[in-house]
Amino acid sequence: MTTFEPCLWSIGHSERERLQIVLLSKPADLVREGLDWVSAEASIQAGGFRGHSPLYLTRGDLDTFLAEAERLYAELSGSATFRTIEEQLEFTVQANALGQLTTHGYLMDSAGTGNKLAFHLALDQSLLKRTISVLRSALKALSNT
Repeated sequence: MTTFEPCLWSIGHSERERLQIVLLSKPADLVREGLDWVSAEASIQAGGFRGHSPLYLTRGDLDTFLAEAERLYAELSGSATFRTIEEQLEFTVQANALGQLTTHGYLMDSAGTGNKLAFHLALDQSLLKRTISVLRSALKALSNT
């Protein structure tokens, strides 16, 4: 049996204006649990604000966002949305007519009725390309467990 090494993916700059998600566990057994839950921690740094919260997401949440982000990067129009099934973390990356990208969303400290930190990040295409690459690697790590 292999052990799972935590892995991360992020969107935004390397040290500021950044949302980072650390995947802490391999996915739960889909048949036994009903969903392929992954334990994670999300951290946001936007302007003068910072937030951090543990959360659960599903492998499907990651797969859906990756497909949308790849399409957004290829077309540089439209949007890509990441949303956890419990709506504890949600963000949308949107392209404008000039190909500039913005991300807006929120992080809650607990599912349902937690405190909510809303954020907005300005990106360029290269940052989205990096996000896609790192997310692919994280999904590969989840598959290898």
